[in-house]
Amino acid sequence: ARVPDIWLSVRLDFAADVARNNVCCLVVGRMKPNVTLAAASQQVERIAADLRSRFPTKQSVDLHFRTESMKENVISSVKPTIRALMGAVSFVLLIACANVANLLLVRVSGRNRELAVRAAIGGSQWAITRQLLAESLVLAGAGGVLGLALAWAGIRLLLALAPQDLPRMTAISM
Repeated sequence: ARVPDIWLSVRLDFAADVARNNVCCLVVGRMKPNVTLAAASQQVERIAADLRSRFPTKQSVDLHFRTESMKENVISSVKPTIRALMGAVSFVLLIACANVANLLLVRVSGRNRELAVRAAIGGSQWAITRQLLAESLVLAGAGGVLGLALAWAGIRLLLALAPQDLPRMTAISM
């Protein structure tokens, strides 16, 4: 257990030009299952009203409690950065998929003569389709393995370069 070296009282500056919405306590609680945030806010406001009615000092400072989602509180500072990063990654992935699709179409259009010869010597459409499908599955499997390897390396790099205020950094994994 930690033993404090010094005790200081909480001093709030209620000068005329300062707003009186100072926060001196942060309480974290878990809501019961099937309880909405609005219902919890109403219950907390009833508690604040009870405190205001029983303690005159609480009434004079207009005591209120604010209820908010812990998830929103934790990620609100990094949400724009995460959204921008997610958008950039999605855009790069879209460009990569379009490039691969374009390369496959060019490859197939270059194989028109080969496919025509195969059909002329008796190859059925199903056999030709099966061959093209097998080639595509091999390419997809290789791309998937390469993607997993890059994701693993990317996560390691992210954890090495991550800012200190990134929430739930220990939960980042594949």
